[in-house]
Amino acid sequence: MAPLCINKDYALAPGLLHPHGMTLITDPLFYLLAIPAIVALGLGKGGFAGVGMISTPLLALTMPPLQAAAILLPILLCQDVISVWVYRHDWSAWNWRPHATSVVASACLPALARWRRS
Repeated sequence: MAPLCINKDYALAPGLLHPHGMTLITDPLFYLLAIPAIVALGLGKGGFAGVGMISTPLLALTMPPLQAAAILLPILLCQDVISVWVYRHDWSAWNWRPHATSVVASACLPALARWRRS
């Protein structure tokens, strides 16, 4: 099968159509930019604040920004799961309580405001 673009507007992101309808990314430029983007994302999660901000724009050089964010989201979720697993025994309820309260408030207040408007 002939090479296809992931998005016809972005000619730098060629892929091959998989028999099951999935698109495989075969562009070496994608991998050349994806590896540093993921490393920067890991550094940002590890404490170097702001370093991870370059990840999505770096991938957006080879594909649409929304698709770049969609590729990075599962990686972010996996990093969070690994972090929770590693530190599952080293948490403090005293520190957790204010964070949980703010999370519940930030989730419930907009829902309550939307419910009152409708």
